[in-house]
Amino acid sequence: GEGQSITVTATQTDAANNTSAQGSDTATVADETAPNAPTVLIVDDGNPGDGLLTQGEIDGNGAGVQLTVSIDAEDFSAGGHVNLTIVNGTATSNVELKLVNGALQFADGTPATGYSYNATTGVISWTETAPGEGQSITVTATQTDAANNTSGPGSDTATVADETAPNAP
Repeated sequence: GEGQSITVTATQTDAANNTSAQGSDTATVADETAPNAPTVLIVDDGNPGDGLLTQGEIDGNGAGVQLTVSIDAEDFSAGGHVNLTIVNGTATSNVELKLVNGALQFADGTPATGYSYNATTGVISWTETAPGEGQSITVTATQTDAANNTSGPGSDTATVADETAPNAP
């Protein structure tokens, strides 16, 4: 299987019954299997959500929009990284997270301030500022393992409900 190795040893004997020294070679089966796609959840929208965020839902768990991404914890602890693309209203940000000595870090090696990681469950959590009414938030995540195999994308989207009455005529 992937990651396992096989060693072959051999000697050669000629017609005069002279035997060569033993030779050997080892090969390891490459890891070519990508992690499963992460599961992205806009927590404030529920599971399964209706894709519509009300102000009550947004405020229900504290300020902002609560988000989680569930990844393969074993692959993450062995190396590799998680890429997040966050489209919040009209702003797009790309975040790369990695685990170094059990600490969640950004790609540049600085602490991943604002993000938390549960190594037991493989869940990354953070909060985003809520987009304006009628705007949406979309999070897309991929996981790349230490052998550079990248998962398919996982994503979730929700739109902030328009709950503001128009001005009086």
